[in-house]
Amino acid sequence: MSTATTAVRNPVTTSTTVPEPATSSSTTTGAPALAGPGYGGEATIIVDLEPATLNPYAPAAEVPPLGPIAQLYLVGISELDASLTRVPDVLEVLPTVANGGVTVNADGTMTVRYAIREGARWADGEPISGEDFRFTLEALAGTDLARLPYELTEGGGYDLVAPGSAVAGEKSFEFTLTEPSVVHEHMFSTLLPAHDVAGTDLITDWDDRTWVEGGPFRLEEWVPGERMTFVRNDAYWKADPETGLALPYLDRVVLRFIPDNSAHLPAFQRRDADVFESPPWPQVIDAVRELGGDGARIEVRDGVIWEHLSFQLGENNANEGSLNEHLDFRRAVAHAINRDALLDLGIWANSGDPLSSYLDIVDPAAAGDGWDRYPYDPDRARELLGGLCAELQRDCAADPPPVVLSTTSNADERPAIMRAVAEMLAEVGVAAELDLQDSTVFFGDTIDAGTFDVGIWAWVGTPGLAGLAAIHDLFDPESPPPAGQNFYRWGTPAVTEADDPRFVQGPSLVRDEHTARFAELVDLMHTTVDEDDLRSLAREAEEILADQVVIIPVVARGSALAWWADELGGVVHNPGQTGFMWNVEQWYRTDR
Repeated sequence: MSTATTAVRNPVTTSTTVPEPATSSSTTTGAPALAGPGYGGEATIIVDLEPATLNPYAPAAEVPPLGPIAQLYLVGISELDASLTRVPDVLEVLPTVANGGVTVNADGTMTVRYAIREGARWADGEPISGEDFRFTLEALAGTDLARLPYELTEGGGYDLVAPGSAVAGEKSFEFTLTEPSVVHEHMFSTLLPAHDVAGTDLITDWDDRTWVEGGPFRLEEWVPGERMTFVRNDAYWKADPETGLALPYLDRVVLRFIPDNSAHLPAFQRRDADVFESPPWPQVIDAVRELGGDGARIEVRDGVIWEHLSFQLGENNANEGSLNEHLDFRRAVAHAINRDALLDLGIWANSGDPLSSYLDIVDPAAAGDGWDRYPYDPDRARELLGGLCAELQRDCAADPPPVVLSTTSNADERPAIMRAVAEMLAEVGVAAELDLQDSTVFFGDTIDAGTFDVGIWAWVGTPGLAGLAAIHDLFDPESPPPAGQNFYRWGTPAVTEADDPRFVQGPSLVRDEHTARFAELVDLMHTTVDEDDLRSLAREAEEILADQVVIIPVVARGSALAWWADELGGVVHNPGQTGFMWNVEQWYRTDR
């Protein structure tokens, strides 16, 4: 799957900032008044997945991902705040066309300029400089090491850097890409300290230790299978924007590794830990809320994982009677499904509103009306089906159109959704049956070969302009598997050669002016760097997907964070990939 947008294989919690945004649906318990920020003490955090390495460039960093742990000690050009907006980290500002940080040159190249914060320095006091950027560039260019979770190209963008274009200053750095691209947004997401890493092997020498830290904490101890302890970085260079005090406030952060999710709540209830990222399960959330009178708090936010129903439009669809290729059929299905009722099942904690626009996840400023055009309307669904059946000269009353609903069987959530969808489709005259598969089969043979009929799975969106462009690669008509990610086979050409015969098949059953325009938009988005222009293209692309009902978004799955607010202040939940430790430097003890 894409590294820019990742498929979610099982409906369980994924570890993936400032008052909570008004659009959030979070529910919080009451908590006592807190003491103001001050220094000292520690926070204990439950972590379910122990990292295999502390080196984000090592292959072992991908599974399980470093996730929020990286916020303790790594530094880069940007991070996501609580509103899932990309904000500068080591830079003064993020470069854009509007502020002059990005310039598209007359020869078709693009120059990017970074201004590094004056006070930014490593834990040993060495200033963070343009030489660190140059070293990072040279270490990654031409290698397969640029595999951070949200990169857009195989080379992470570093392969697009024009040779000899890097210019390093004491507090500045610039480079030129051979073509315009928003990929620069994710380059240098982890910065290497040249004075510490030079002369070492970037992979083998940094597996169980960190290079000199640039984040708010330093690694003190790692006891495999038990805990990891970080202590204050006294050379940290940020100040609290509210108080002006030097950060971090805490002396120490202890990560307790507890792989069994069912053990998290009891440990929290015993106050063995101050913070844990709750699974989006109503029973766990309710149990934490019951502790509100004792000082517990929980925030539930819509996250970046979004579930959707998908139509298979390729010739390998195992349902020989599928009508997916007909637009009126897909529109009928959209009107037949009561998405509010699906959310009322309470399966995934969320805002309570169906996902109308997937652009809300990656860039709300680009979002349009999306799938609001398909309100629950069984009569309209029957009307569309009736018209299609007449056109096909088919007696659909005697021979109802068949639909096979495929999804994973490893947990209860998706099967429950599909059972409800089957009942809704039956009400409008569609004969639906369930096809529940082990996730290894569903995310292997079934999706890869395109043998499903109507499926449900999730993608992880990456907020930001780069993610805005990348999310549309999932539907690119010019990118069928195995090279591309259009598992829906919407508008795809024939695949005549592939090492795996599952991928060899004819062209999509739907190839028209809409798929042709969408392919053009994908190409344009990857070479457009002006924010307004890129958002306009993305809006048009989503409009096509919604109008043609290529998919039906269901919900942005909720993300929950629980903590003892009578002991710990400054905590603000971030449901994005940055993770809930995004502002750990601002956490403080209220009981010191």
